[in-house]
Amino acid sequence: MNQFEQRFQDHLAALKNDGRAASTFVYTEITLHHFFGGDTDLFDRVNEHAGFWNSVLAALQTAGFIALGRMYDDGGSAHTIRALLRFLEDYLGLFRPAALEARRIGRGMTSESARSFAEGTWTLKASDLLPIREEFEHFRLLYKEKIEPIRHNVFAHAGKISREELNQLFTKVFVRDLERMVVFPLRLERTLFGLYMNGIAPALESVSTNMVDILNDLPGDATSTWEHFHVVKSAAALAAWMKLTPAPTEKIDRSIIERIVRHMDLEKIGLTEDDLEDPARDRPVK
Repeated sequence: MNQFEQRFQDHLAALKNDGRAASTFVYTEITLHHFFGGDTDLFDRVNEHAGFWNSVLAALQTAGFIALGRMYDDGGSAHTIRALLRFLEDYLGLFRPAALEARRIGRGMTSESARSFAEGTWTLKASDLLPIREEFEHFRLLYKEKIEPIRHNVFAHAGKISREELNQLFTKVFVRDLERMVVFPLRLERTLFGLYMNGIAPALESVSTNMVDILNDLPGDATSTWEHFHVVKSAAALAAWMKLTPAPTEKIDRSIIERIVRHMDLEKIGLTEDDLEDPARDRPVK
């Protein structure tokens, strides 16, 4: 592997990691919001521990916006989507049949098989990247308009903004736009992987981004599909478990929490409460 291939693979790995992180945090948050806000029983259960759940949902939103920033922020990580697209334009030769043939040989394929595999595969041209760059630019501007002000004015300088200003910022974030912005990196990573590894023409796949639509067509168990589909399914399963699990029959007070903590501590060393009972406790008195 030459240094330019390594640089591209580093870009692609960063895109994959940040894209998955953003989809996990954002889709978990909006799916839980959907259930908690739309089901009276769930709302009542969550509301009993409002401080905890507000913290969880806020943390998910913060982490999601930070992951988006690593990809869309002009002055952010060295592995932004803009930097990745610029790399593609500068090193078009990495995405031609001869380079693909060499990569396949480097991965253990025979010269004859590699030549046959690479024959007729896509030769990347700068014009091929124009539709991708156009769609990216749409989401980059959307990020700068709606997400970047929140990152800069809320997360970085939380003490310098009023509650009214904070509310105004968050009302600018529309869920449908946010969903599409989150899924774009997943689509891009899949497209560029196919181009680099298999010589497939770089056309972004169309995939559902609407959380409500995904809920109506959840993937089956052990199904390989888009990351955000699995995230929605997992968050929905948690909400369903909270809905179906019987409510506690006694008040959750300090003694119950202490008992659970004690049980956990004993479990770590392979003991139970019975192991600590006094053997003389039930001995008859003579």
